[in-house]
Amino acid sequence: MILMVLMDLAQPLPLKILFDNVFGNHPVPDILQPIYSAIGSQPFNLLLLVSAAIVGIAVTDGLVSYMGESRVTNLGQRVVFNMRSDLYAHLQELPPSFHERRRTGDMVARLTSDLVLVQQLVVSGLFDLFTNTFTLLGMIVIMLLIDWRLTILALTIVPPLFYVIRHYTSLIRVLSKNQRKTEGHLSSIAQESISSMRIVQAYGAEKREISRFEEASSRSLESSVRATQLQAAFTGVIAICVAAGTSAIILLGGVGVISSTFTIGDLVVFLSYLGAMYRPMRNLGKLANTITKATAAAERIVEILDTRSDITDAPDALDLPRVRGFVGYEHVDFDYDPAHHVLRDISIQAKPGEKIAIVGATGAGKSTIMSLLLRFYDPKAGTISIDGHDLKTVKLASLRRQVAIVLQESVLFRMTILENIAYGRPGATAEQVIVAAKAAQAHDFITRLPDGYGTVIGERGSTLSGGERQRIAIARAILKDAPIVVLDEPTTGLDAEAEALVLSALEELTRERTTFTITHRLVTIRSVDRIFVLEQGRIVESGTHEDLLRSGGRYSELYRIQTFALPSSRPLRA
Repeated sequence: MILMVLMDLAQPLPLKILFDNVFGNHPVPDILQPIYSAIGSQPFNLLLLVSAAIVGIAVTDGLVSYMGESRVTNLGQRVVFNMRSDLYAHLQELPPSFHERRRTGDMVARLTSDLVLVQQLVVSGLFDLFTNTFTLLGMIVIMLLIDWRLTILALTIVPPLFYVIRHYTSLIRVLSKNQRKTEGHLSSIAQESISSMRIVQAYGAEKREISRFEEASSRSLESSVRATQLQAAFTGVIAICVAAGTSAIILLGGVGVISSTFTIGDLVVFLSYLGAMYRPMRNLGKLANTITKATAAAERIVEILDTRSDITDAPDALDLPRVRGFVGYEHVDFDYDPAHHVLRDISIQAKPGEKIAIVGATGAGKSTIMSLLLRFYDPKAGTISIDGHDLKTVKLASLRRQVAIVLQESVLFRMTILENIAYGRPGATAEQVIVAAKAAQAHDFITRLPDGYGTVIGERGSTLSGGERQRIAIARAILKDAPIVVLDEPTTGLDAEAEALVLSALEELTRERTTFTITHRLVTIRSVDRIFVLEQGRIVESGTHEDLLRSGGRYSELYRIQTFALPSSRPLRA
């Protein structure tokens, strides 16, 4: 970059020799006398030397420009690659509570388009900032050596120029931040609509989604157009300032040549440097826009990087070895916010291999209990332990290795079936995957697929039926071989045949493992060891299926509603 600056500074110098010493009658400067004598002291030879110097400077400038830009670009790309990797890794570490408050499309926009703007600054902006700044300083020094009066005159436009830059960049920055925000909102709408296309089309909501997207897009367009208008006005004002400075120099310089204060070569070289000096000024002005946009994008990125998870390993956290499966909840309270109480005084004790069911109405807090077991959240009061270890005293990774989960909506990834099953145990062999799939009643349908275990499934398993997705999820949990299993509504929405296959797979998964089942379908938990009934965040009943039916409490009422029609003694009202 230093060589590039020197070549830029050297480019106008041969013109002075051309006008003063080749075309004019001025003597060759003392510094060039040895070279002039060596070429025979002939003006034509000096002309050839000037021509060769112009070509040599251009070739050198081209070579060092290539080397400098390629190296800086390579470095900048690596910096942005590391930044994107760090941002993505940080997003993976943030707890579910963070992701539940954020829109997925906006997070994707920060990982992609926001980083592109930062990349433009790192790759080209810093390079341009260095070269233009030092070129500008070098040219000012040379111009002062030629004529200090013309230089002072040329620099009179600098204060208004930088005032214009400061004024417009502040306006553009506000617009850029708004534009990044609206584009993040736009990405969120697109992501929601595309990922829910079946629902959109089933409800005939295509036009509504198009309208919603266009409304958000129009807001982004307005910000973009306004920013473009400001940039155009900014460029025009800078051009006017530069033209005013140039015309003043031509006027004063022309008077100087007429009065023989300095030579035509001096004026030509000065004007060349003047144009070259204003060019980095304009470039720095444009760079201010790049920096402004990149700053707005970087603030959105730093906002995420500065967000700290409230679920972290304690400094002295222990690495939890494979546990037996004792799970204890001791007087646990939890709420998402002070005004929204979710759990109150929850106490549950589970022995190794014991099967526990948690039932209750929607919103009673069933899934929250299991979220606390995996430390997606921490309780506000009370303790949760595994094999006597308080969950807050063990490392998160070692805790989550102890628990396998099967959710109501199986989360599968757009990768092969083999990779999906091995997701919780990446080092598993193909034979181990097949054994797990057979145990989960999934092997037969997998082998009927076009590429068997190598079949790439659709996003979120869209190319498979609900029962097939569940059996792959169960195979994944079986292969993980965790001593504790959490089942969250695993059979909801399945037909009788699919449910029978899934229940058979679940029987294999839960054998000799501590199991927690969350379900609304009470007929599927009749054989569990204990059932806990939640009502408004509290355990109101617990016991076996038979004991709870005999007690005639809340569980008995829920079971009767699901199994039989409402009693005739409670007539329907219009």
